[in-house]
Amino acid sequence: MQMRKQIDALTKKRNTHLDAMSALADLAANENRVFTEDETKAWDKDQNEVKDIDAQLVRLEEGEKMAARTARPAPSPLQDNATNVREFKPFKGQAFTRFVGALALSKGNLLQAVEIAKRWDNETPEVGSVLRHAVMVGNTNDDSWARKAAVSPGTTQNPTWAGPLINYQIMTSEFIELLRPETIYGRLTGFRRVPFNIKIPRQTAGSTANWVGEGLSKPVSSLAFDNVVLPWAKIAVIIVITQELARFSDPSAEMLVRDDMIASIAQFMDEQMWNSTVTPTAGIRPGAITNGAHAIPSSGSTIAAITLDLTTAMLWMTQPPNNIPLQRPVWVMSAANAMFLATLRTAQDVFAFPSMSMGGAVGTLGSAPMLFGIPVITSANLTPANSIYLLEQSQLMVADDGETTVDTSAEASVQMDSAPATPPTPLVSFWQQNLLGIKAERYIYWMMRRAAAIVAITGFPAP
Repeated sequence: MQMRKQIDALTKKRNTHLDAMSALADLAANENRVFTEDETKAWDKDQNEVKDIDAQLVRLEEGEKMAARTARPAPSPLQDNATNVREFKPFKGQAFTRFVGALALSKGNLLQAVEIAKRWDNETPEVGSVLRHAVMVGNTNDDSWARKAAVSPGTTQNPTWAGPLINYQIMTSEFIELLRPETIYGRLTGFRRVPFNIKIPRQTAGSTANWVGEGLSKPVSSLAFDNVVLPWAKIAVIIVITQELARFSDPSAEMLVRDDMIASIAQFMDEQMWNSTVTPTAGIRPGAITNGAHAIPSSGSTIAAITLDLTTAMLWMTQPPNNIPLQRPVWVMSAANAMFLATLRTAQDVFAFPSMSMGGAVGTLGSAPMLFGIPVITSANLTPANSIYLLEQSQLMVADDGETTVDTSAEASVQMDSAPATPPTPLVSFWQQNLLGIKAERYIYWMMRRAAAIVAITGFPAP
């Protein structure tokens, strides 16, 4: 399993480098030029990374084949053995599906849901375990799971932090995997990838021309430039669990915590990029790309008003003085706004925006939704949620390592607090208290090359 996870991770990383190379090639082709010096370096770096990954993939795939040849057949689930019965998993997500089903059949009555879940005790006993824990705390969304200022390590005996990991089994990983919203950043494909700590020249004013009569002097004009600096910023989180929890939980608590930390950083990064109240702080974080974006107040919920607002946004971006060409535009909106547009009908009872309905244009079920020929991305991470954004991706610059670094230690000392002092004090010794710390970090920074490349329609009238 570890080799398969490494293969999947390397394949995803390889695709990221190939996408970066493709973006460089497209950019140079669109501008009818050869690579710049920086672009050549970036291309060579991505190309070398792909070569190294290919070599590693060959080794891992061969190792996976060797491991498969030595694998033993799984015991039959029909044997009279408690362990075999507990591992019965006909399909991925069965425990979570039954959990939701029990809640639905009981209409939210937790005690009744526990009784319903007893029918599955021989196949998915973790369903009953989760529901009994819900009865104990009174709901299925207990605030005791939230972070507090003082953070305790996860233990096998803590009933609300990590103890349930012992009983949740694979159901815990299903909760983590299925309830994490899909991020906007992961679905953007047309932004510019740049290195950290560089200066990029930016034109702030253009030259001017004029008519010249015979024998008259031709005007002399000038350009105006400044520099955009992309530093680095870091997102980090530390989770502490006991060595006993890491040893005895099934699946591994360390693996579940690690995977959730990576997903948590991705979601936090997405929210920071799109929350319009997030301002840049030197040496700490970038501002949201929506912070300070030009706002167009919604003019109403009628088809004519919505069409006017959408058209105004596109014209504001493309016409003077902004002159932003729509090369890789994308609409970003909440699912509620997208559903509102998809179901809006005219007086003749036809869809007003047919390319939004059914996930794509008429006759292309399952394709990406489009609005005025521009792709649409929906997300739960927008703040405020009643705004619709038009983003020209080619003007978004992102410096990104492309992956989250995860480290573990049983010998470090940390301040067990969600708001630690700098330097941290007092410290808790992992070695002395038999603890395991898991740290996740990601280096990333973003900035709009031109502020006019993003515009917001605010107060959109979706229900």
